[in-house]
Order: sequence, then structure tokens, then C-alpha cells
Amino acid sequence: MEQRLAGNIKLPGDAIDVAATPDGQRTFVLLAEGRVQLYNAGGTPLGQLTVPARATAIAPSPDGSLLYVTVGDELKILGVDLVHQIEVAGSPFRGPADAPVTVAVFSDFQ
Repeated sequence: MEQRLAGNIKLPGDAIDVAATPDGQRTFVLLAEGRVQLYNAGGTPLGQLTVPARATAIAPSPDGSLLYVTVGDELKILGVDLVHQIEVAGSPFRGPADAPVTVAVFSDFQ
């Protein structure tokens, strides 16, 4: 058997546990002080969750939409929703530019 380094990710703190979805598309890292960092398959950070500081282990659901977190004698189940920023600069829209939701309408699309 031969060993090779497939990648390296600099974490924003000390890791307590790590778990990936079965397809390898999302990796969750439980960090000290109650944080979970989420990475994509390429190692790019996708976001961070706050969990109780006493959390000791994590496990994602197969599709990565849930995260199971053990805290003492409790199992906490958290929903994981990713927010995607969509670039709309230059697109026609109505309403305030800083609205939390923007709907762009392309009436000339064919």
C-alpha cells in the first residue's frame, strides 16, 4: 500500500471531529468552542454553524441536509441550509437594491 497526501486545509481552530457525506461533496469539521466549519469537495469553506461548546462528535445525513451533534447525553439534530449569493449586477429589477431577496425578470429571454 502506498500513502500520498491528497490535500491540506488550514483550519480556523483546533479540530475535535470530522465527518463527510457519503458522496464526499461536503465535509464538516467540529472545531473547539462550538463551531462547525463546512467545506466542499475542493476544500473551499462553504459556511460555519454554531453548536454547543460541549459538542464532542458530529455526523452528517447522507445528503448533508442534517447534522447530528452529540452534546453530553443529548443528540442534537440541526438542519443545514446553504445560502447561495447570485450576482445580479446589471440585471433589471424593481425595488430597493439592498433587499434580502431580488427577483430578476428577463422578459426578452428566448
